Amino acid sequence: MAGQQVTFLSYLGGAGLTFTLLLATLYLWRKRQFHPSMIVAAMCSLVWHLVVAANFQSALLGNQQLNKPLLLMVEILRYGGWVTALLYCLKFTTGQHRRDASAMLFPGCG
Repeated sequence: MAGQQVTFLSYLGGAGLTFTLLLATLYLWRKRQFHPSMIVAAMCSLVWHLVVAANFQSALLGNQQLNKPLLLMVEILRYGGWVTALLYCLKFTTGQHRRDASAMLFPGCG
């Protein structure tokens, strides 16, 4: 019983830290230092932490067992969000986003 409570509190603490990460990415996005996909990835992680914490809490109270399809879905969403964000950030930091935008505006040039 106490071990499951520690698990619940750990995921809840992770949600708090992820919320802080979300606020930091929002701030850096406003300063144009991050791609908006980082915000989406941080939101996906926040949702994942909250869903896992809620599932552990409901299992702890004996209301239901862990909802495995829901956990799998949010896990895939979280990983997909972070992979997409990292790929966009690599593209953003190398300056390729500027070349792509200019190619869309002026096809055949460059």
